[in-house]
Amino acid sequence: MHCKSCGKEIAGESKFCRFCGEKVDAEIRPEVAEEIDYSQKESFVARTAKTTIELIVSVLILINFFSGIVGGIWLAFSGGLSLVIYGIILSIVMPWGYTLVALPQMGLAALLVNFVEKGNKFIVSIIGLVASVYGNSILALWTIFVFEALVKGQPQSFIPLILWGYSTTMAPLSYMASKEPPDSTGTSMGLLFAQLSFVLLTILFLVGGYDSARNVVLGILVFLFSSLAISVVVAGMKAQRAETRIEE
Repeated sequence: MHCKSCGKEIAGESKFCRFCGEKVDAEIRPEVAEEIDYSQKESFVARTAKTTIELIVSVLILINFFSGIVGGIWLAFSGGLSLVIYGIILSIVMPWGYTLVALPQMGLAALLVNFVEKGNKFIVSIIGLVASVYGNSILALWTIFVFEALVKGQPQSFIPLILWGYSTTMAPLSYMASKEPPDSTGTSMGLLFAQLSFVLLTILFLVGGYDSARNVVLGILVFLFSSLAISVVVAGMKAQRAETRIEE
């Protein structure tokens, strides 16, 4: 039989679960137990992905902080003070512009919540994918804009340009993320997406494939991150469904 609280298998004569300590008063139906096992696997994958993303983002935020200091000072003393000022202005203006451009995504998110509550995984997948692709596309365009404004074609040394461009890209995004709940998976994935986008643009620039492969590479990244976001949402719905059936 399975524990009604945690879903783990226990001896049939047990009065208390040896895993969670809950009193055992009824046996879960086999079909429910099977769904619990599947749900636990889905939840484990979702939790692992979430933890990994948050850990990577935390490390990269530290890199972002120090890259801004080092890159800004380096540029200021090497003839790039105007780029430093321009980057600061972009960082200040960006959150306001992002809020306006992201309004359609917010509308889709509100609609998504409604279908999540109804448990319609197909509609959730479609709407969620569209909303996620739209949001990630905004971040991709922002990253491209900053890279081409502060890095590509500038006469200064490449290293401070990259450091300052990276900091300018991430500073407003980190600021907006600080206003969200600390356990927001979507926010963490958005930050990671922007960081990886900038890294990929840098690699393409160094190998000489920036103009020819930029859109394709970031397009693939948009699709991958959007698909991952939907997978996390659907896994959460399955876990919630299993919990509901346990209670029944």
